[in-house]
Amino acid sequence: SGSWAGDNPIAPVRPGGAAYLGQDQDSVGGGFNGKQSWSGEITQFNVWDFALEDYSIENAAECRSDILGNVMRWDQEYWVTNDIKVRTAPLFELCGADDAE
Repeated sequence: SGSWAGDNPIAPVRPGGAAYLGQDQDSVGGGFNGKQSWSGEITQFNVWDFALEDYSIENAAECRSDILGNVMRWDQEYWVTNDIKVRTAPLFELCGADDAE
């Protein structure tokens, strides 16, 4: 509905919507400006409808487990990629990869 005050009532995420990662939209479903886009890498974006336990977060952060969100999960099957470059790598590479690519 607009601003975040932290004391608004909790509302469920409505099904059938779209999430745009790395791009500001100036109107619902459009109004994209290339100069307002993310230039970089995004991985493991997940959304849950409950708080994760500390051990789950630690395991994911250290690449010991891959915890997929139950509201939105990192699954290429659901992506619309347009003109982005997609690179798939095994989970262990996210924590131990050499950044000198």
